[in-house]
Amino acid sequence: MKTILLSLALIMVLNSLSQSVSYSDVAVIVNDNSQVSMDIANYFQSERNIPSENMIHVLAPSTEIIDSIEFVQIRSQIESHLLNMPNVGSINYLVTTKGLPLKVDSSYMDNGVYSIKNASFDSELSLILGPLSSSIGQNGALNNPYYGDSMNFDRDSSGIFLVTRLDGYSKADVFALIDRSGPMKGLNKLSAKGIVDLNNATASDSAFFASQFMPAYDFFGANQWNSEIDLHSDPYIQQDNVFSYLSIGHGPQPTTVYDNNWTEGAVGAMIMCSSAYTFDQDENSDDHCLVANLIADGCTGIIGYTDVFYFSQIWNSELFVERYFGNSGTFNLAESFYMAEKSLSWHSVVIGDPKASIMVDNFAEIIQPKLFNINLYPNPSNGVINIKSTKMINSILVMDIQGSLVKNYSNQNGTSIKLDLSELESGIYFIQISSGNETIQKRVVVN
Repeated sequence: MKTILLSLALIMVLNSLSQSVSYSDVAVIVNDNSQVSMDIANYFQSERNIPSENMIHVLAPSTEIIDSIEFVQIRSQIESHLLNMPNVGSINYLVTTKGLPLKVDSSYMDNGVYSIKNASFDSELSLILGPLSSSIGQNGALNNPYYGDSMNFDRDSSGIFLVTRLDGYSKADVFALIDRSGPMKGLNKLSAKGIVDLNNATASDSAFFASQFMPAYDFFGANQWNSEIDLHSDPYIQQDNVFSYLSIGHGPQPTTVYDNNWTEGAVGAMIMCSSAYTFDQDENSDDHCLVANLIADGCTGIIGYTDVFYFSQIWNSELFVERYFGNSGTFNLAESFYMAEKSLSWHSVVIGDPKASIMVDNFAEIIQPKLFNINLYPNPSNGVINIKSTKMINSILVMDIQGSLVKNYSNQNGTSIKLDLSELESGIYFIQISSGNETIQKRVVVN
């Protein structure tokens, strides 16, 4: 009985703390040329009680890539709105949404190989109306003045905005992200698991990549957080109660169906070139595993890169985990990510509610393992696909990207099944697998 009362009391405290976090210093940028941008912005405003005067409406291209002239036009609209706000001096955070541009294309090139401008839209916005605004659109990156800081963010001190983005492959993914995030999410430290995944660090410099993430892994261990480090070439999938997923390496790898169970407030990082180059599934023609894949899987906040970056700019994983997990609720998601990011006016993009945070609560719900798990491989494939299940498969439906049924494999009876879809045209398909009353849908690519 005492345990129940204690748990209820803690829940009440957490709810009270969450409700006490104000979003009056958060401004949301809305593209009135994009219905998905307006829908996401309105939903976020409603869920976080953001003042109407903090909603910045602009007319912008809904394409992910814009040029520098288009950026200047959007920037002018945002700055004009901010300067006309009576509380502009108190705005610390800017939130962008799906439907707004993702990156700013520039003509600067480094030896014709790597783009040394092409900054993310959000990273450029962080510098507006401040002492560093003259660096916007210039050649090369700028040192982040908030990097390594140990104080709660205040724009007057740093001269920048902290900019985060609400984005994913679909509007539904973004709504789900908003629902499972927010201030002071209770995290059961006894059951949650952190993963440091080095499977992408397979080149000659893999030891260097490992050295960048080992301090984060060591921090988890020293502070009694359950964590694992994965050195295998295969991705680490189908894990339960994941609170952190940190991955480092070279460019994006082929799509992986992680199928993890994530805690509320779970965060991640994909520290590799171009890990956030698109949030449009149609543009991901090579079917890479990107930041958006982890958002769709259940991650609440994550950092990635819209283009290449240099080793000297690698995000500081140790600083991040110290800030976000070291003192429960002291630093929010935006503060923690930006304290660990070395460069601005560059390629980084932070996805998530800027004020999301966690608080250790060992009475918090433990995410139960999925009783019905599917492993589907290879993906992409030439049409021959292996399906392995933890439960007996009864039926399999194959649908095209428009949702039309193209194959029906009824009356199945096994846990290991091979499909031959080689007669289908190349493209994206959805495979719906049923076992009893349970159904799982998987996305596959047939080349």
